[in-house]
Amino acid sequence: TYLSFAERLAMMVCETHTALAQATRNERQTSVLLAVLKCAATAVGVAPYARLPATLPATLSAPLASLASATEGSASGPTVRAAAPARAAAFACLAAVIERRLDPQHPGAAEFASALQRDADRASEATEGAPGAFAGADDPAGGDAGVCVAVRGAMRSAEDDQAPPAVRAEALRCAGAVALLAQHGTAARVTVARLGARRLAPLARRLVAQDADAAVRAAAARALDAAVTAVAGHSDARDEYTDDVAALYHTVLHDLVPEMLSDSNSNVRVCALTCAGAIPAALAGVGAGALVAWARRGAKDAQHAVRAAAPRLFAAACTVDSGTEMPEGELWETSLDELIDLSRDGNVTVRMRAVGALADTLSLEAAGTILGPAMLERAARGALVAANDNDRVRAGALRCIGAIATLFPFDAQPALLAPCVDALRAGLEGKESSNVAAKRRWNAGFAMSRVFANESVRDLLATEPHWLAGVLRRLADASEMDANFKVRINALGALVMLPTREQFGMAFLSVVEVLSRCYARGATAKGASEARYLPQLERATRAALVHVLSLISWDDAASPRGRSLLREHAESYLHALMDASTAESPGTDEAPSHESAYEQGDAQTAFRVLNQIFAENPGLCSETVERLYARYVSGGL
Repeated sequence: TYLSFAERLAMMVCETHTALAQATRNERQTSVLLAVLKCAATAVGVAPYARLPATLPATLSAPLASLASATEGSASGPTVRAAAPARAAAFACLAAVIERRLDPQHPGAAEFASALQRDADRASEATEGAPGAFAGADDPAGGDAGVCVAVRGAMRSAEDDQAPPAVRAEALRCAGAVALLAQHGTAARVTVARLGARRLAPLARRLVAQDADAAVRAAAARALDAAVTAVAGHSDARDEYTDDVAALYHTVLHDLVPEMLSDSNSNVRVCALTCAGAIPAALAGVGAGALVAWARRGAKDAQHAVRAAAPRLFAAACTVDSGTEMPEGELWETSLDELIDLSRDGNVTVRMRAVGALADTLSLEAAGTILGPAMLERAARGALVAANDNDRVRAGALRCIGAIATLFPFDAQPALLAPCVDALRAGLEGKESSNVAAKRRWNAGFAMSRVFANESVRDLLATEPHWLAGVLRRLADASEMDANFKVRINALGALVMLPTREQFGMAFLSVVEVLSRCYARGATAKGASEARYLPQLERATRAALVHVLSLISWDDAASPRGRSLLREHAESYLHALMDASTAESPGTDEAPSHESAYEQGDAQTAFRVLNQIFAENPGLCSETVERLYARYVSGGL
């Protein structure tokens, strides 16, 4: 019987899981057992479960559960199977199984999440260390053995002060993996919040207070961080702010963060800042002054990992009502100054996080009313320095410049405009295919659209500054030649932001020529990720072409280059106008979007302009164009 390569590969993966499960059950040699568990963790991490039987990961759950719950003198095997390294490795494998099975792409994710949620609910109802408080592997109300031990055995081992530190640390990792339940609906988020508030938070507080083993404290902090981040990251509505969520947030912010920030382990301090920054500011329950004080402690930490966690907290502080603790202006200036200082840190991750938080803060709606020109200029100077860093930092720095360009009055200080534009033009250069380089280019294109949207910049463009032609050509080249569709979309979006012909200056016909080629040539997606953005790219290309056609002047049409373009691309122009005039999807009752209405307005203007040009220059129209033209006119636009 013929079997395809995919079918043979699936059989190999299934047989590998079966063999690993048998070896986990039967192996008695410690070194071999540890090697088997290492292989199992790797297999779970890379197996394409989305194309395999949904029950396949469960073949490993039962033997892993048995091994993780083994104790000295138990009936599950010789003493070697209860050794700390074996149990710790089993918990690590179980954590990997839980993470993969809770992935929404996994075919059995919903059923697994339901079983895990049931056992997690039972775990959260129990008191710490209470025997028999969890659904057992033999309890028909529980899930499969792996699910049960993930909640029952992991939490029990984590809370056992007599358990070896390695076992407790991996058990806490296993318990932290349960936080991924939060992506499976409101009820699951409440379960994670309840488990975090009633079990993980008290355990973390006790371990920090007792100054327990550093690895155990760090694992407890990471498990709690996972629960807080999962609940906060997947909760959007205030109606999800239940008593359990409130208890989790209150315990973390009022009881744990101050203690964790004083811990000697840097991982614990990182988790303290991450938890505080993840909790929605409106529900934080602490003042902005406290958040800033915690962030400043993190910013001055000797460990770069701790400093890298501070920027998000500075940004979060700016979304909290400052009350009487600190004047609002002082709060913002303090936060921005600290972020600017961190953007010059010696560690690249700290700098990257700092400029990202700075961009987030400057993008807040309140920034326009709170920040004055002096503070915006300081932020711009800091972003310009970061714009000369490597691509990881430059991407955020260019986003900062875009946020500042939305607010800054460049007419009052035009000298700042040229360096900002030069940084954005440099950010658009290059054709590297890496995600970091592509992100830098698409941020530069989006930021350039914010520059052109600023009214004070549009007024300055009337003088046709020296940099304008180079920037427009760079945007046009990016819209045609860049391999990344998002870069092309943002570059096209920037060109559309110039509303008059004069603002394009001498580069106008060059832009028209490039957009004409882009529309005539079209685009082809080479993969699923490109296919996702292809419709948006096609629409952005058409909108940009129609926009520049609506701006074409008599002088442009009369020039040799303009006549050549009109003669060569007249058919494409009419196709673009017809497509733009019916931009909305047929058969929908939705009102036209702002972008669609804007494009249709451009199409009407372009039609009137081309109508006059073709009427006075019959030689520009071929028979095909005349037929299209007649069809277009009969459409009633």
